[in-house]
Parts: sequence; C-alpha cells; structure tokens
Amino acid sequence: LLLVLQPAFVYGQDWEKTYGTGVGYSVQQTTDGGYVVIGQNGIHDICLLKTDNNGDTIWSKTFGGNTYDIGYSGQQTIDDGYIITGWTNAGSNQDDIFLIKTDSNGDTMWTKTYGGNDNEVGLCVQQTSDEGYIISGWNDSNNNLHDVYLIKTDSYGEITWTKTIIGDRFEVGRSVQQTTDGGY
Repeated sequence: LLLVLQPAFVYGQDWEKTYGTGVGYSVQQTTDGGYVVIGQNGIHDICLLKTDNNGDTIWSKTFGGNTYDIGYSGQQTIDDGYIITGWTNAGSNQDDIFLIKTDSNGDTMWTKTYGGNDNEVGLCVQQTSDEGYIISGWNDSNNNLHDVYLIKTDSYGEITWTKTIIGDRFEVGRSVQQTTDGGY
C-alpha cells in the first residue's frame, strides 16, 4: 500500500492516507505544501502520486510498460516538474537504471535508461546546481558483486560521467547529495 503519514500536531493537523496497492519508496513535500510519493503500483509500474497538504490526491501517473519497473527516489525540480529514478527490466535479463523527467502535471518530458551487460539500479536522484542530475545506486560489473555506482547527467539526462566505487562486499549508494564545494 502506498502510505503517507504526516506527524501528529504539525500545524494542529494529524492524518494518515493510503493510496491503491503497491509500495511507496519516497515521499517529499513540494513547494505548494503538498506531497509527492514515488514507488511501484500493484502491476509493477513506477508510480508518481501528487497530493495537496491534506494528503488528498491531486493526480497520479504511472510509467513503464510490459516489464518490471520500480521508482525508488525522486524530487521536485526547479521548473516545478519531477525527476524520478529506479530501474527497469526492459524485457532483457539485465536491470537498467531508469530516469524519468516530468512536467508539473506529472506528464513525461523525457526518459532515459542507463545500463549495459550488467545489472544497474538507481536508488537516489538529486538535481544539481547546473540543473543536471546525480544518481546513486549500484551495479554488479565486478564479478557480480554490488558496487556503488554514480551517474552525473546534464539537464536532458545525457551522461556527463559515471563512477563505480569498487569494494569487496555488497556496497550500494542509497543516497547522494551535492556538497557546497561542488562535489558529491
């Protein structure tokens, strides 16, 4: 179940909502005081749900196709649209990172997939100061071990650079943020 909770006694309000079937992986407050929830619906498509400040649904969008798609992370962008990352199976034996850019109504502006012969999963995306995006997650290119994987893109999702941080265990990049010195 997609679930949004607002802490009790915030501005004297207290509420709890459920939305359809599936799983919500990320929730963030939007500039209008509402919320956006990113996850997966019951039929394995990426789900983007926009609510008002009381948790009432304004709109809901799904992304994906006949494959298994999951949205793990997203945020409102400076143009009041949304950026979402996760993964898609895309009908192959490998999972690829999926990046989706929408407008303020949740309508698709563009989508990108990133991957090769190995599995790649995007777990977090953040907009960067140059209006591009930084994605963290994992790939299994190192003898099928999971290593931290970073992708930096421009504002249209075109890759600027990638970095795999190789370890000897199961490592994943669950979160990423740009630092004040311009690094990550």
